[in-house]
Amino acid sequence: MPTIPDVLKSNEAYLKSCILYEMLASKSASDCYQNFCKKLGADAMSYYDFDYWYYRFYGGEMDLNYDRSSDPTPISFSDMPVVVLKHIVKDLDPVERTPLRRISTVMNAVVDDVKSVYETFDLKLSESQMIMKVNKNTGMTYQNTENGCTVQKSNESGIRIEKSFLEKGFSDMTQALTIPKLKIDSFTITFSNPETDHSLIYSLPIGLHVKSLKIHGNSVEVVHLLCHFKPGALETICINTQGMGDTGMYVMQLEQWKQAKQVDISYGKPFHADHLPLFYHFERFEINVYGVCPIPIVYLLNALSLNPNFKMCHLKSGIEQNNIIAIMLKLGVEIEDEDIDSITHRQPIPNSNAFLKTEIRLDGIIIHRKTCCSKCYKVLVDGMTTS
Repeated sequence: MPTIPDVLKSNEAYLKSCILYEMLASKSASDCYQNFCKKLGADAMSYYDFDYWYYRFYGGEMDLNYDRSSDPTPISFSDMPVVVLKHIVKDLDPVERTPLRRISTVMNAVVDDVKSVYETFDLKLSESQMIMKVNKNTGMTYQNTENGCTVQKSNESGIRIEKSFLEKGFSDMTQALTIPKLKIDSFTITFSNPETDHSLIYSLPIGLHVKSLKIHGNSVEVVHLLCHFKPGALETICINTQGMGDTGMYVMQLEQWKQAKQVDISYGKPFHADHLPLFYHFERFEINVYGVCPIPIVYLLNALSLNPNFKMCHLKSGIEQNNIIAIMLKLGVEIEDEDIDSITHRQPIPNSNAFLKTEIRLDGIIIHRKTCCSKCYKVLVDGMTTS
């Protein structure tokens, strides 16, 4: 296609005639503008000016020499009352709000003043692909290619970008996660390649307000991501990796761990029973344990009885039959039949109408905090029951 001389690009009458021609072809304004840019170049006219002339001609005003300076000053989106802008912004998805912050200082302030909530934020990373999904419906896929990457939104066609999929993906991720006052109910991270683990650890923003965190991956180093989340806001931690390795003790000293309410690390390398005190403060916890014997279990039950917020725990562990008997004897329970594979113990909690129900089986121990009526509680106090 022959190029358009620059002298014509600066000729307003010529440009307006091109717009009129496109409009008469019965195309939409956006389609006409794309065709206009293909022929004349994207620098020939801004979409704002193109849109003005398109709809003027569309309305039957065909004067190519019309002087726009006589028009009243147009009202821009940012000129609307702040109350109206806030109502508009509130109806937008948090991801849709982000570009509005770049329109003007007014819009930046309006967007920042509105609370944003993601119900879910899912991030999946592999050697050649990154998938970012917000609220289970807005998804972005970043696929590695030879000279960059392809970016695809939901079921739309992909766009080629001359950046690596990690560079582009992490840039968009940072933009989506640095919205002021952002809160996330559930944040899930899934890995399958150690190299991307390192990249995310250095790219994820600090201080994310997340209620529930789930981490799935092959590398023990992903647990370092825990320090990126706001202590106190983070209530539930689920870590599904090949164990926590040497980083386990480091993680358990973090405020994020100490202030959380629930934890599930029931996959990967088990914890020794001597580490159970690190879980005493949780409302709920599920872990793999080895080295289960009477003393740690007695200490655990005593500690949980002093935790008024405790609700339930599950210790997954292979427990031999003679060890079950030893634990129950340590708890002061008389064993009538030694040929057992499970037993239930109820321990009253002083100064309350609650008790700990402990079920010890060959595959682990489950403890629940229960409440009962005064009459039932008296029975427990008079003598613990077993079944």
